Amino acid sequence: MSEALGGLQEELVFGSGDFLRLLLNEQYDVFNDLSPREQALAAGYANGCPVTRSLTDPENLDLSRGPEKMLDRYGEVSFWFRHIVHTAESLNPELAAQLQEPVRRREPIGENFEQESVPPSFYTEMSPLGTLWGYAASRLIVRQLGSDRLPQYESQRRLDTGLTILDRAISEARSREDLLALVADEVVRAGDVDPLDVLHDTLSLGWVGEHHASSMVDNVKDSLKFKAPRVWEFYESLTEEQKLEAGIIVACPKLEAAAGTVSIEGLEAYHDEEFGYTLWENVIDPANPEGPRGIVMHVPSGSMSKVWELLEEGYTESIEILRGSGSLVFKREGSEDWVTAPLDSEHLTADDVQIGEGDMFCVVSDDEGIVVFSRPSKEFNISFERGVTQNPGDDLSRHVLARVALSGAGGS
Repeated sequence: MSEALGGLQEELVFGSGDFLRLLLNEQYDVFNDLSPREQALAAGYANGCPVTRSLTDPENLDLSRGPEKMLDRYGEVSFWFRHIVHTAESLNPELAAQLQEPVRRREPIGENFEQESVPPSFYTEMSPLGTLWGYAASRLIVRQLGSDRLPQYESQRRLDTGLTILDRAISEARSREDLLALVADEVVRAGDVDPLDVLHDTLSLGWVGEHHASSMVDNVKDSLKFKAPRVWEFYESLTEEQKLEAGIIVACPKLEAAAGTVSIEGLEAYHDEEFGYTLWENVIDPANPEGPRGIVMHVPSGSMSKVWELLEEGYTESIEILRGSGSLVFKREGSEDWVTAPLDSEHLTADDVQIGEGDMFCVVSDDEGIVVFSRPSKEFNISFERGVTQNPGDDLSRHVLARVALSGAGGS
């Protein structure tokens, strides 16, 4: 690495996509004096690519690789990522802030990376462009634009469509996962891109090889199910062989509880559109397979579950984390104070908090979202949609409270 390239990389933030902005300011002359290979390496660093050395190698036999090709590729992906962020700053500021945040790693990184291509932070966090939504959303827009060999009128039409897709998706998205799902679905709906190519970017095997992050993949899959019905239907229609051949993720590991594997396969999901979370009931407890069935709940990043109140004497629940990170927020009966208990790799069961009669609680996500298992002390029969038991005569009942119930839950 030349001294000039090293100095330029010190100015760049790995995986921020800020490459073009930097060049338009004080670093243009420095960049222009670099060799084509070093220019591509600098662009790849800003793009968060963990394999820039091999992809920019002038002797790379892949015709889509090499310094010139990769400089173009890194440039277009960075440009559209920054465009998404800038658009979100006006249409959805909270989303814009989320998109620019690195995500702390909670699983071993993938095998496909080069030590000389990444900074030390790569081993502990994923850069904004390194996340699945950062990686895929901008690539989907590049696909929507199509080849530069298209007639001018067709290029303009596809550009207009792409900009409209982004405006809609950014305005509607409540999380980074939702943004990716909405963009993917709109690109498929527009009809200019093969759905197989959309899935190749959205659920990329190549990305998994670099980052692993199966929990992030699962969160994106959850968003695809509810925000991208066209994409998800097509994904489900593919065989395992077809997915692998197209470079599409087949499956991610099962959810793991402290007591063993928790399976929601074959269970009907209830999705709450207002709050954004998803529930699966009648889940077998691996710690007590013959005992009361539990609930698995997925709360995406930046969201929360409804607030529930336990009403039956002697009935309790504990909340165990299965994936991601977040918090259990609860208020004891007779108290006006909301308490926040962390749910993460160091606090698998919210410090063993037991929720009992008269207590209210909800689950709030942070970071990349959270999946939890609610373990009951006895059987219950509940309708999540109505928020009360299916049989009005049941002693056990859990009532839905309004979102305003969290107004006193500071720090959640």
